[in-house]
Amino acid sequence: MAAPMRKTFHRKFHSLFNDKSQFWQTKRDNFSKIQNRSFQTRSKFFPIRISLKGGIFGSLTIAGAVTLGNLAQKSIRVHAAVNERLQLKPSREVRVPEADYGLKLTMYQFTSCPFCCKLRSVLDYYGFSYDIIEVNSVNKKQIKWSDYKKVPILVCEDVGKNGFLQLNDSTVIISILQSYLLDRSQSLEKLASYYPALEGQDEKGKKTVEFQNKYFLMYQQAELTDNRTKEQYEEERKWRRWTDSDLVHMLSPNVYRTPSESLQTFRHFDKVGEWEKNFSSWERTVVIYVGASVMWVMGKIIKRK
Repeated sequence: MAAPMRKTFHRKFHSLFNDKSQFWQTKRDNFSKIQNRSFQTRSKFFPIRISLKGGIFGSLTIAGAVTLGNLAQKSIRVHAAVNERLQLKPSREVRVPEADYGLKLTMYQFTSCPFCCKLRSVLDYYGFSYDIIEVNSVNKKQIKWSDYKKVPILVCEDVGKNGFLQLNDSTVIISILQSYLLDRSQSLEKLASYYPALEGQDEKGKKTVEFQNKYFLMYQQAELTDNRTKEQYEEERKWRRWTDSDLVHMLSPNVYRTPSESLQTFRHFDKVGEWEKNFSSWERTVVIYVGASVMWVMGKIIKRK
């Protein structure tokens, strides 16, 4: 009985082994057929045969070409934006021959913007020479070259890989300039890297940009050129925060209390900002009346808060 049982066992084992081998051989054959499968187009204009491998290679080639094309288009847009920016004529030039910091600065601003007023005050206090370009607050065409659509923007010419360095946010700009005055061994480009921009969303899902370290000055202690103490720097940071969080937001409810006061304020901005020289007649009219209306509404909203 033992011998027949062994023979039966061997036959079943070999049969199962052969079945498994045939199964995997069939799988390998099917995979090879898929690899070598080709597709033929019946178009009379493009009678071609494309293998699966060739199709994958072609797809990757096309994707790479599209990527290179997008990069080329982006480079063209950057150069076009630079040329567009350089063609803008300054609305006003501020020159302080006594203080030469070796910087060629251009400030993009709204005359009506309190953050722009804050930055101008700092530039004037330290004696920087700079150009001013007045931006239309409605269409903002003077800053179409920039991805950052708020003001002020301070551009430092002949700095950076694109031939200019763009600095955003009034508080960050002030911190960078003060750090530069304290420690000239660091370039503006390096100082700007200490204030990274972090993108996020507010409660309404609107995109926000927050700059890290924006109230801090960056300098090496050994190179410090003024005699202020650590406590004095902390006191300065406290008042700078208060200016951004409280003072600026107190202005609108008091300056734009009524529609007539709001309109009168914008007519004053028209004279101070010399909008007649910078904007066409219809642009001036739109900026004055639309701006006055928007700021009157904003003043009411801020007052409720």
